[in-house]
Amino acid sequence: MSLHLTECRKIIEGVFCRPDLPEELRHKFSEWMLAHENDHTLQQVMLEMWANLHDDPSEVSSDGLHRLLNDIKLLEGNSSKASRHGRIARYCAAAAITAVMFTAGWLASGAWFGNDNTEPTTILVTAPGSTGHHILPDGTEVWLNSESKLCYTGNLDGAIRQVSLKGEAYFDVAQNKVSPFQVVMDSLQVEVTGTAFDAINYPFAPEQVALQRGSVNVTGKSSGMAVTLSPDQIVTRRRGTSEISVGSADCDNYCGWMARRITFDNRRLYDILTILERRYAVSITVGPHVDLEKRLSLTIGGETFDETTRLIERLVPIRFETSGNTVTVTICRRNARS
Repeated sequence: MSLHLTECRKIIEGVFCRPDLPEELRHKFSEWMLAHENDHTLQQVMLEMWANLHDDPSEVSSDGLHRLLNDIKLLEGNSSKASRHGRIARYCAAAAITAVMFTAGWLASGAWFGNDNTEPTTILVTAPGSTGHHILPDGTEVWLNSESKLCYTGNLDGAIRQVSLKGEAYFDVAQNKVSPFQVVMDSLQVEVTGTAFDAINYPFAPEQVALQRGSVNVTGKSSGMAVTLSPDQIVTRRRGTSEISVGSADCDNYCGWMARRITFDNRRLYDILTILERRYAVSITVGPHVDLEKRLSLTIGGETFDETTRLIERLVPIRFETSGNTVTVTICRRNARS
């Protein structure tokens, strides 16, 4: 029996909008996905979610996790489980590792788009407030930050291993001197043979590539300008311009956001704010008179951005004002929030 479009969409959206999805429910969801691997309705809803990922949909209403679990149980019996070697099986294997369904990768076959001869395209996506760790077919490790998408075709075994990125990702690229690894962003293209770097391509922030080790070549698509980075260098292309610039940076500030816990031991406020930008996928602007050389010691783990900024406001006379993904830091004589 085929899935009902409305019920299918409700379940998919319900899981997508819950970054704290319990293990039991995530497991049930994976089983349900496997049971409906070849259902056209499920494929249609997944493609809709992909197409609308960077829109701003209204909050999806729900009657609670138990209601969602019951919905899945009701639909479980509609078809038998499919082979775990299909594209949904690969998807759910990734979902079992991550905390959110959309943190994992969705493998869409070329036949979906009316072309049986195209190589399958893998799409890895993260939900707001979530991150994901993936090992690509060539052995490259990728950590995706919040609201990010990584796409590639085939098994990355061709003359060029090319992926495209929206959002942010840290790459630890598997060494292969005869097959360069390319990351295509909005206006920048990165090429390496084996190295570790962070790439930032959010629409609300400058495009940046920060190199932790090895060497990378970065080319501006429109300007044609090409630069080669050494460790602790960062290339930046600001939105609205075609020029790219290269500067020095402590790239550990850019490449450590994925750790479960981060301990700042007598670190500069400047370094802390840089790491918070990456960890919470925000763009921070600092107002005048804020002492960025002020040194702080603190540890953050699973705290939200608001909880972390409240802590910092107790240590330093500054105030954080948030509007969407943009944050402004200003000086104040007393902390505005208690």
